[in-house]
This record gives sequence, C-alpha cells and structure tokens, in this order.
Amino acid sequence: MKKQLLAAAVAAALLGALATPVMAQNLAIVNGKPIPKTRVDALAQQMARAGRPVTPEQQNQLKDEVVAREIFMQEATKLGLDASDDFKNQIELARQTILIRELFADFQKKNPVSDAEVKAEYDKYAAANGGKEYRARHILVEKEDEAKAIIVSLKKGAKFEDIAKKSSKDPGSGANGGDLDWANAGSYVPEFSAAMVKLGKGQMTDVPVKTQFGYHIIRLEEIAPARQRSFDEVRTELESDYRREQAQSVFYEKSQQLADDAFAALSELDSVATKLGLPLQKVDVYTRQGGGPFGAERKVIDAVFSEDVLQDRQNSPAISLGEDSVVVVRVTDHKPAAQRPLDDVRADIQATLHDQSARKAAEAAAKATAARVAAGTSLADAAKEFGLQPAGATSVTRTSEAVPPDLLKAVFKAPHPAAGKVSAGTAVLANGDVALFAVSGVRKGSMDSPETATRLAETMQHSQRQAATAEFAAYVTELERTAKVKRNEKVFE
Repeated sequence: MKKQLLAAAVAAALLGALATPVMAQNLAIVNGKPIPKTRVDALAQQMARAGRPVTPEQQNQLKDEVVAREIFMQEATKLGLDASDDFKNQIELARQTILIRELFADFQKKNPVSDAEVKAEYDKYAAANGGKEYRARHILVEKEDEAKAIIVSLKKGAKFEDIAKKSSKDPGSGANGGDLDWANAGSYVPEFSAAMVKLGKGQMTDVPVKTQFGYHIIRLEEIAPARQRSFDEVRTELESDYRREQAQSVFYEKSQQLADDAFAALSELDSVATKLGLPLQKVDVYTRQGGGPFGAERKVIDAVFSEDVLQDRQNSPAISLGEDSVVVVRVTDHKPAAQRPLDDVRADIQATLHDQSARKAAEAAAKATAARVAAGTSLADAAKEFGLQPAGATSVTRTSEAVPPDLLKAVFKAPHPAAGKVSAGTAVLANGDVALFAVSGVRKGSMDSPETATRLAETMQHSQRQAATAEFAAYVTELERTAKVKRNEKVFE
C-alpha cells in the first residue's frame, strides 16, 4: 500500500514538473485550449509590417487581444461559421493574397536594391526633371478669330488677367487670371510648350497657338532653374518604385512561364504546379454562375465553359485577375445540368402548390372581410368569424418599428377614412400570413421643415447604431465572462 501511494506521489510530482514548462510556453489557456506565446509575436510582426509597431506599453494590450481572439474564434467555430462556403472562399482569397505578398517579400530579400541601382534611378529622375521651370499665363478660347481679337485688345492695353477671368475656357486657370503656376515645359502639350519656350520674360505670343483644346494666347511671367530634389530626399521613394518595377517584372515572367508550361502540358497541371512551385487547388462545385474563390468572375466562367476546356479537357489560357493574380484552369469532371425525376420532387411540388392555394384563399377571404369592415362590420365581429381576436387599436407613424414593414406600408397607402367610417385593407406579411387592418383616423404629421425631418432621421440612425453597438458589446462581454481563461501571470507581468 505504501509503495502504491509512493508511486502515485512520484507520478503527481512528475506531472506537476511537466506542466510547469508547458504552461511557461503558453500565454493562457482558454476553455482548455493552450494559447502559445508565439501568437503574440506573430501579431506584433503583422502590425509592424502594417506600419504600426507595438510599443512596450502596448504589450499587455496585445496579449489581451490574442486571448480575446481565441475566445471569439472558439465561439465562431462552435456556431459552425468556419464550415460555410463563404468562409472557405474568403480563406482561399486571403491565402492567395498572403502567398503573393510573401513571394514579393522573398524576391526583395533575395534581390536587395544596391546603391548603384538607386543612384541610376536618381539619374533618370534628375534628367527628366532638370532644366528650367516656367511660370506662364494663358487665355483659352474656341475660335481663332476670337483669339486674334483678344491679342489686339491686349496690345491696346487691356489687362491679361481680366480677360482671362472673363473669357478663358480653361476652368483651372481662368478664375486665377490664366495663371498656370510653375511647371517644366514637358508638362504641357508639344504645341503649347514650343511656343512658350520661345518667349522671353514678360513676352506674349503674337498669334494664337492652336492645340487640341482650342486656341491659346500665352504670356510668360518668369523663368527659373528647376529645383532639383536631392538624392537623400527621393531615395526611399525611388527605391520603393524600383522594387515595385522589379517585382512586376518577376510577376510578368512567372505569368508568361505559367501560360507557356500550361499550354505545353495541354491537359494536366500537376507537372506545371510542381515545376513552378505553385499551389494546385480544386473547386468542387462550379456552375455557369461561378463559384469557389473566383466568385462570379466572368473571364473564368467563360474559360471553364469553353469547348476546349469543358469538352476537350484542355488547360485554359492564362487568365489575368487584376494586377497581381493569374490563373490557369482545367475541368476534371463535368455533369450536365439535368432535370430531377418527378418522384424525387413530387412532395416538394405538392407542398408548394398547397401553400400557394392556401395563401390565395387566405388573401381572398381577407379582402372580402375588409370590404365588409369598410361597409360597417366591426373589426371584432370580423375576427370572430375566423376564431381570432383583433390586436387592438393603436396609433402608428411611418417609422413605427412595432408594426411589420409590409403592414405599415399598406396602412399608409390606404385612403383616408370618411367621417364616422373606417378605411380597411389587407397586407401579406414576409412570413406569408395575411393581415387585415382598419384605419379609423389620420392626423397630419408635425414636421415643420425638411431640416427637422433630416434631423429626426439622423437621430433615429444614431439611436439604431447605439443600440446595435450596445447589443454587440453585451454579447462580447458575455462571451468573455463565460469563457474559462487561465492566464500565465508571469507572461502578463
């Protein structure tokens, strides 16, 4: 007996010793599931990549965030949300996005941009943005005769700025007296630039300058050497542009290789995927309406149902999906659309016909009863015929939330009742039920102005948002309250 107790004690001690290092590796345990500390590091890295590095003061907030995410993930899984097709499609799209991002990151890591390459890009930038800058004014009109008349007026002493404000068809500069601000000659269309650079400071064109926009009268205000941004000022920008160009070049090469290899393989993609190191994915159900991660992308639908792909089982051409995705598809199995046997759908058809018949009968009875109520039968007596009780009189407005929307809409479409009478009508509700109503009186709304109505609508929207936020917050609080969370206090210190 003592040996058994001793063995049990030793086992317990060993289990305790093993549990300590295991817990030390975890941030917390949520409903019995360990949450590794590495999740905190992964989330911190993701935030840093997005330009939001985590400060030391935010570390515990980040740890709480990881615990909260696990609670929410467990609840979503319990509700089966991860089993829906929509969820799976979103996961696939996210996976593709991450893979593409990692591909570009891997390329940048393996192909760092050298100082010489950045300097070469700067030299191109300097060459394109060097030389002189010009500050000019212009007046743009549609007809040559009109432009010639303006030149005559200007030579007689008319003020350029005033005519530009009054007559120029250029909406950008006209209001500013024709001022085009500083720009290099390459910023303008060739005809305009050629005429402008021939002018000296303060000079004006003697004849109209024709361009695709109309006829211009140009006056050159000032000339100055173009300000050149220094290498250090533009280095980060140029390096980013160069990396993007290189990545796009790699993407184009990979896309072209995919297209060529898929064409050569003709009717299989396994070897293509293996050679290029690309994922080979399967979509179980795809129809003429689309499906899977491609949604209703028309280019994919057209490719899948083309004769070569659908009938001959050949690989499709490379299909471009946006700027950073290319896909090749092939059909592995195809089942033509077929009508289900009558025996398979007989019960469904009978149920549908029965429901339709019952609904039509209910609508007809309700309309006949509404006519009797409008003629003088009380709503209570009409309800007794069907073994029902009326809901009781109540006042409603167009925004009443206690009344079903379909019923509310029918009530406000009903004609105003005559004195001492009621206006009766029916409405088919969303669930298929038929409602009978009687309007005994109508009062005009107290809305004084459109502004008041707008404020009321905004107040209602705000209240609805507040209610929704409060309801969601209560839901989240309850999830966190009922979750069994055991935190590793040493990690949270």
